[in-house]
Amino acid sequence: MAKPVKVQEIAQLLKLTERRVQQLVREGVLPTPTRGIYHPVKCVHGYIDYLKGISDGTGEATLTDERTRLIRTQADLAEIDLMKARGELIPTSKARAAWTVVIQGIRQKLLAIPTRLAARVASVKSIPQAKEIIEEAVREVLNECTNPDLAKLGRMESDQGRPNLFSASAEAEGERLGRPEEEAEPGVERGTGPVDDPES
Repeated sequence: MAKPVKVQEIAQLLKLTERRVQQLVREGVLPTPTRGIYHPVKCVHGYIDYLKGISDGTGEATLTDERTRLIRTQADLAEIDLMKARGELIPTSKARAAWTVVIQGIRQKLLAIPTRLAARVASVKSIPQAKEIIEEAVREVLNECTNPDLAKLGRMESDQGRPNLFSASAEAEGERLGRPEEEAEPGVERGTGPVDDPES
């Protein structure tokens, strides 16, 4: 049988500080020492039972455990607030609303493909050429699906008299959500260029 030891040895045995050992004694986790002397086997058993109770949820959390949990929760909440301030996090309702707008836009673009490309496809002389024109239009829509311009969507909603989906978090510290702004070629204004289909 192991001989009784002092608090320093118990702390070393359990990989705890002496102060923590004394806290666990006050909380009833470890047996009360006799004249500063601890029974190592009983202390190890008490500490193991304490850890098992915490892991399976059957044990009672000590005041120190509750304080630790509170500090962790506060830290998590602070991190969430920081992500919101940076525009890295939005409410679930806004995310769903944004993707609803994205899907509606993609649907409209897909439905417009036949009308937009009918004249071009009819004018080509081979099936491979027609296939290439159609695939190009589909890829264009798919690219918008994989990387939508969310900030632009928010502005469009505002222009239509609806609440801006990202009024509080779309742009933070000068950063915009969605795909990066494309740089226009020198001497070419954005939005100008040849039109593929005169009827579109």
